Amino acid sequence: MRRRTPPSIQPPPSRQVNLADAEQRQALELLSRMRARPAIAPPPRAGAVAGRLTTLTESPRGGSLFAIRTHWAEIVGDALARLSQPTRIARDKAGATLVLQVEGAAAPMIQHKAAQILERVRLVAGAGAPARLRIVQGAVRRSSARTPAAPPAPEELRALDQSLDVVGDADLRAELARLGRGVLARTRRTKPPQP
Repeated sequence: MRRRTPPSIQPPPSRQVNLADAEQRQALELLSRMRARPAIAPPPRAGAVAGRLTTLTESPRGGSLFAIRTHWAEIVGDALARLSQPTRIARDKAGATLVLQVEGAAAPMIQHKAAQILERVRLVAGAGAPARLRIVQGAVRRSSARTPAAPPAPEELRALDQSLDVVGDADLRAELARLGRGVLARTRRTKPPQP
């Protein structure tokens, strides 16, 4: 496909501007190169993007927050991991401080185990690991992992199948059975089992 060259742009006769010949040629040349919309910027270099991603995972001074978050349940135990989470590493002249978001009731327990937690953080984070803890009380974001649904009891499945016997369409019956199994599994997950 041949590229069409733009026609030379001449100002309309009624709008003639008194410019020197050199300035007028320069202005006309600039207008002939201009387009209706700006050119699309090239994509960023892969090295620049990779550099930004690695700075998120590793700090040049050590003490990777990513590593601490990944191994948080191993550092503090499952019970405290559900009630706390590391949010950031604050650095100042005195050194690094690990900032923890902690549910209100667990703050005294975290404070009591601060020395043990810092020792384990040093094992995970390596050189330049935080030397102090700062506890901020607040709601802890839960992980998006859901507990798997327990399968419904055989009696519940039989009752579901018997209630769907009246449905004549086989496709509709199959979909209603799938929906019913999902509802039964959800109620088993949210309700405590009855003796």
